[in-house]
Amino acid sequence: SWDINQQRGCTMKALIVDGEELIRLSLKEVISVSSNFQEILEAGSQHEFLARTASHDELSLIVVHPSSLGNDGADCLRLVQRLYPDAALVAMLDREGQNVGDLGNMVTVLRNASVGQMVTAIRRALKLPLDGFGSVSNQPSRPYSCLLYTSDAADEEDSVDLGGRRIIKKKKNKR
Repeated sequence: SWDINQQRGCTMKALIVDGEELIRLSLKEVISVSSNFQEILEAGSQHEFLARTASHDELSLIVVHPSSLGNDGADCLRLVQRLYPDAALVAMLDREGQNVGDLGNMVTVLRNASVGQMVTAIRRALKLPLDGFGSVSNQPSRPYSCLLYTSDAADEEDSVDLGGRRIIKKKKNKR
């Protein structure tokens, strides 16, 4: 169903349901690299989840952490299944073997999974090819570099200020 929607030019929307803001922010980045989503919504509680479902009738992907909703987690999953039967559903588990109910089209992944594992779970739920998205290896498909840029003034100092942390540059002793 996802391929048909994309070919028709439908807007792909995702919804993240998790009680932790930091997890939701991280998942937004992961979802954005997993596929071509035009909108990624967030809900931190069952109340926010119900508000999102009231104003968005078409969702392509829903990522839920049932435990962060307390006792309402299982109800949330059943409601997702009823409201969005064609949406891809990913449930984040706290531990291996955690029981979240038997929803046939649900893909499960551990909440502390690597980025590669999370991308793979999302793409599997969307029924997209897994090639180049961590299915074989957790290594990125292209090399990444992390560069530290310092000013000329910092080069003259004995330390570099990085947003509140100072890194002390060691001076080589000449003998």
